Amino acid sequence: MPGPQASKVDDHIKLLPFRIEDCEPAAELYERCFENDALRLKLMPPEKRDATDPFAERRGRTSAFQLALSLPGNHIFKVVDTGRGNKIVGAAGYFAPGGAQWALEDQIQKAGMKVHPSYFDSEMKCIVVRTVEEKRNKVLKGSWDVWELKQLFVDPEYQGRGIGKRLLKRGCELADRDGKRLYTEGVSCSKGLYKKMGYMLEDEAQYPGVVMGNGEPYKTYFMLRQTRRC
Repeated sequence: MPGPQASKVDDHIKLLPFRIEDCEPAAELYERCFENDALRLKLMPPEKRDATDPFAERRGRTSAFQLALSLPGNHIFKVVDTGRGNKIVGAAGYFAPGGAQWALEDQIQKAGMKVHPSYFDSEMKCIVVRTVEEKRNKVLKGSWDVWELKQLFVDPEYQGRGIGKRLLKRGCELADRDGKRLYTEGVSCSKGLYKKMGYMLEDEAQYPGVVMGNGEPYKTYFMLRQTRRC
């Protein structure tokens, strides 16, 4: 289904702070954006879903977003279309230096929050976490004195209309204001845009048995952007 005309969308698009009431609609948007993401499907196999509880994943992600809002140094943004009732059409989460976001899983466990559905592949999650932590430590050399783009997603209906760039530019402004580097862990569909915004590829990782629809290995790209003007 084609999206709204670009000339009309620009008049209605607004970048705003992300609020607690945005967590559930953002979780629903995330599902649509990453519907065919190979790693997501590996971690939560569709064939194992509980038909009696179809929204288990969404509830868990809503809880994770809520917890992220409570972390120190969070700067989370949404993009809305005011012409369609302030519909959320994109979101991005940035975190100030310090690395509080990388302890999110530990905080989830301490809080006793259930953010993963019953069919979640915990063994694969451990592999992913271990691999990512090793690569992150290698790239950052153990220093958390960086801003991080933790996550960014845009409604498929609105992609190609500059929303992702607008969200990325906001993060550049925050990092440049502080004179800090900007770090992210991206995927193949976003790597090109990140490079255009000044990110450089530092390393990459792949995971056993995780293959994209085109037959290529699924990869996470570890990228850094040096301080500069956007």
